[in-house]
Amino acid sequence: IKLNDVIPPNFKYLKNSGMMNGTTPLEPTGNRPIVFDIGTIPAADYISLSYQLIVGSGATPGEYTNTAFATDACDQCLISNQSQAEVQVTLDPLFDLGTVIGKVFRDKNQDGWQDPDEEGIEGIMVALDNGIYALTDEHGRYHFPAITPGHRLVKLNILTLPGGAEATTGETRVVTITPGLLAKANFGVAYDYETEKIGRDKIPGLLVSGAARTEPIKVLGSTIAQTLVINDKIIRLSTGDVQMSVEGLTDIVEMKGHSLEKEIEFMAESSGDEIPESWNFEIFDKDGDVIKRFNDSGPPPEIIRWDGISDSGEIIPGGEVYQYQMEIRFPGDRFTISPRKMFGVNVTSVFSLNLAGGAFTSGSDQLSNEAKFVLKETAEILQEHPDEKIVIEGHTDWVGNEDSNLDLSRRRAQAAVTFLVNSEGIAEDRFVVKWFGESQPMATNKISEGRELNRRVEIKGDIKEVDEAKIHDQYRTKPTVKINNWDFGIDKHGRFTSKIPADKANKITLEMKGHRGETITTSITLPFIKVNTPDQQEVLLSFGDQGTNYQVFINKDQLPWNEETTALTYEMTGNTQPGNTISVDGEDIEVAEDGSFRKDLELKIGSNLFGVVAETFDGIATIANLTVFVRDKNDAGIEIIAIPPIPHLSVKFPPRDETLQSSTLFLSGKTEPQNSLLINNKKIELKPDGSFLTE
Repeated sequence: IKLNDVIPPNFKYLKNSGMMNGTTPLEPTGNRPIVFDIGTIPAADYISLSYQLIVGSGATPGEYTNTAFATDACDQCLISNQSQAEVQVTLDPLFDLGTVIGKVFRDKNQDGWQDPDEEGIEGIMVALDNGIYALTDEHGRYHFPAITPGHRLVKLNILTLPGGAEATTGETRVVTITPGLLAKANFGVAYDYETEKIGRDKIPGLLVSGAARTEPIKVLGSTIAQTLVINDKIIRLSTGDVQMSVEGLTDIVEMKGHSLEKEIEFMAESSGDEIPESWNFEIFDKDGDVIKRFNDSGPPPEIIRWDGISDSGEIIPGGEVYQYQMEIRFPGDRFTISPRKMFGVNVTSVFSLNLAGGAFTSGSDQLSNEAKFVLKETAEILQEHPDEKIVIEGHTDWVGNEDSNLDLSRRRAQAAVTFLVNSEGIAEDRFVVKWFGESQPMATNKISEGRELNRRVEIKGDIKEVDEAKIHDQYRTKPTVKINNWDFGIDKHGRFTSKIPADKANKITLEMKGHRGETITTSITLPFIKVNTPDQQEVLLSFGDQGTNYQVFINKDQLPWNEETTALTYEMTGNTQPGNTISVDGEDIEVAEDGSFRKDLELKIGSNLFGVVAETFDGIATIANLTVFVRDKNDAGIEIIAIPPIPHLSVKFPPRDETLQSSTLFLSGKTEPQNSLLINNKKIELKPDGSFLTE
């Protein structure tokens, strides 16, 4: 048997590659076909023949057919079927094909060459003559690999450039492709474009907030000393007092008959810086009713004189205790009332008569002639004092029993009254009859001379004397203190103390009453203070930022950051009443005519406390504590971001005054790779470096 293999044209046998059954070398003869002389093959047996062919230099890419068949005895004596195999011949990309590379660049000087300052243009279409195209990268580069050798046309799609663009090197280039070599085709383009950019990095900063709290007003004082202290400042209260002018040690005046021995003098005074608007002086009887009133405008006189005649025109009764009190009013419905004081009035009789001795015989109530004569003289005096009450008292010695002597003393006193009424015409209602029997002897009853003195009738004026203990037992009231209609507690020493919320104490209205009725009602205006900024709203400030009312240091990292470092200055503003003074931590600051004030505060990271004091011209102060918080980290310890980042995006657009040459606009640009880009709600695919090209 001979095996004939008609190998493809331009193929040839590789010498010494033939093997029979993988072990026995077997070389063919001939060229096309090549013939292997196998020899005899036993029936029902087979052999395996392998060999290699080489593609010759004349072969071109394409399909080739390899045909094999067996013969016997002669070359045309076929003894087998004919078998074929197809062989595909392709070009090697590295050694048999070529590559086109190039750039599309902005040819600013239009010389056709890319200079160092002439950048590549991204997203420009470059096409081959077979319809394949490529888009330039961010550097303007493109390439076509595995190109069949020969002359090839490369074209720049000018429509993918902004309107008004021109190719300085021409829109087409013809390149010669040599197997295994690179061919270059650069395109210079002259055009203008506008790049729109947005975006910024995050800007760290500080979070600033403030809280101002006006301290409660501390109020203390004494109802006994009539003093008031507000925030450690003693307030001078306008007070008034009145005192009766007497010669002795007790406040008692004398009345003789139906009139005072002399006028009563009351000395009035007022203290304080204010001039009184009016005054009112009142005298009260034992029941507390007003019996005499003096008043006028302006300050009270130094001395007020009174003759004892009430407003009803009557002389005051003797033997009584009276009260007096002064009220002084000041502008603005403020007033003071002096302590209520007391004085007594004693009545002294104009005469005194004692009918003793022979006025009555022992055991009898009959008047002797001598006694009647004396009574006639007494009647003349009584008629000269018609308003004076007369007391007639009867007395006896101890002769007889006690009951009979008591009755005898009554009859003797009545006998004197009867004579004065019936014989002398004295009104009976002027007499007061009293009898004492033997209980009030003037002398000893053991001798006759003494018993004669004890048998008597005493006739005298109705003397009334004041119990001095009643005067010393002064008028008493329960001390009370009201401030802004709030009742304050008072201790046993008359002292009071409390704190009033500052927002309810722009004015203090005091009503203070002492234990003797002395009263002070006055109003005291407190300095108003309000800190406007920094307020409770949080303010974000970036490093290096500066505004009309603040300045933050340039860079946090440049500072020796510690508790003593001043991080920023922030302007504090506020208001008070015009004319007040303002101090911050003991430093006086200027107050404008409208009461506004301002000061730059140096702030550190953390809590900053400032004491703001408003003070009136007379030294009354209101205190406000301002706390300003400055933080560079939040509660979770994360850096404060004053201005959040904006994603960076740059997009190239045709010049505004150029006309587009195509209905399709190619946009190219760049952003951060992690961003998501939408154009007209269409998501645009980003390259790994964040660049994009879309139409």
